[in-house]
Amino acid sequence: MAQDLELSADPSLNRLIHGGRSQKVVLPGEKVHEWLNLVDIYREEYDPQSDFFTELVIAAAEAHWILKRNQKNLHKVQCGLPEDPCAWTPEHHHQIALFNRYLTTAERSFARASAMLRSFQKDLLRKEQLKNPPAPPAETPKTVKSAKQTKPAKPEPLIYEQWIEVQRNGNEVVTEFIPSNDELEQMIDAAGRKPDLIYRRLFFPDGVPELYGWTRPRIGQAELGGLAVQRLTLDEWRNLLEKERLTGHVESTGLPGRRDWRDDDDPA
Repeated sequence: MAQDLELSADPSLNRLIHGGRSQKVVLPGEKVHEWLNLVDIYREEYDPQSDFFTELVIAAAEAHWILKRNQKNLHKVQCGLPEDPCAWTPEHHHQIALFNRYLTTAERSFARASAMLRSFQKDLLRKEQLKNPPAPPAETPKTVKSAKQTKPAKPEPLIYEQWIEVQRNGNEVVTEFIPSNDELEQMIDAAGRKPDLIYRRLFFPDGVPELYGWTRPRIGQAELGGLAVQRLTLDEWRNLLEKERLTGHVESTGLPGRRDWRDDDDPA
């Protein structure tokens, strides 16, 4: 397979997408040039300029490739089943359930990789804007007067986001962090800038379990599901990490909820 690989337009990516990496990602029967084309699409979209950013780009492309593979595999299984679902045997049901689980796992991996990539890109853009702020417009007597009368705009803070999916698996509650706490720590360390806030958006597709009662779900959410938001400073977030590594769930700070930073009367 290695002899069939074409060189990427970006030499910095060659060590990542050729040789062992491609042999790991591209399975027999799959086309190497389609994998390389997908990598080129991601490279052109995000234009990574560092090794860490490049790794995130390739990880997202890999997750996308594996997602497409599992979509194709599920389609093949469905095409091989009897047209009438009533004629399916237990083995047919087992097959369709198995490949649906594979697809769900691939979808979550893709969502995690994409979230990390977008978050890191947003941080790079913010840092670039701070380094090269736009030139102020030429002042005229009218604009000077307006500036005195207009309240200065509230600066936009640097924010990282985590998507939390909480599901029931029988009597067990399963919490998935996207990106994980460890992955988010790596992103913050690589960015080299302390974030002002970390937003956690909690999704409860099966309803809000009792151990997440601290989110104070509205009427109906406890049974029907819904969303909750946890807004943390970096120190508050880091204070929760050790306990969350033990429990595997999102923990409460025990403090009153922090209001949205866009509110004019935000006490934080």
